[in-house]
Amino acid sequence: MHSVLRKAFGNAVRVDELIASNPTERAKRPRLHRDEPGKVWTPEQLRAFLLTADGHRLSAFFRLAAYTGARRGELLNLRCRDVDLDGASIQIKGSVGFVAGERIEGTTKSGRSRVVSIDPGTVGVLKAHRKRKLADNLEAGEFWKGTDDGHVFATGWVSRCIRIRSLRLWRR
Repeated sequence: MHSVLRKAFGNAVRVDELIASNPTERAKRPRLHRDEPGKVWTPEQLRAFLLTADGHRLSAFFRLAAYTGARRGELLNLRCRDVDLDGASIQIKGSVGFVAGERIEGTTKSGRSRVVSIDPGTVGVLKAHRKRKLADNLEAGEFWKGTDDGHVFATGWVSRCIRIRSLRLWRR
């Protein structure tokens, strides 16, 4: 409200020359009332979500995001070589975004890499994810269109290729 009035009175002074000075220049800008940041799930709600997502193609992604606080772009940029399952840690080195369908890689928000410890349960989830990913790649076979870039969380190519392959086999 203050900015709108300030601009309107400023125009009345400079453009329309209706008044000699802008009265809002002397007024103090009201303080912003900061509400609580968005609602955060309780531990029980998070457990329920992860239990529901268990078995989904992105369940490991959800688990890692919840237990490490890593951003979406950081997890999409995570490569297999950055995951140390024996040492129970991941190294976040960069981030990725998509502009007009094109993958754009960059640095983390702070511009620095960091090592994040993971709990034994998350290690187990990542091991299961790795096995599932390898099985999907084998099942897609010649229909796999992705690159061998070693990303932990690949795009949906595998799912689409498996669906296409299943349709072709079904039509035979």
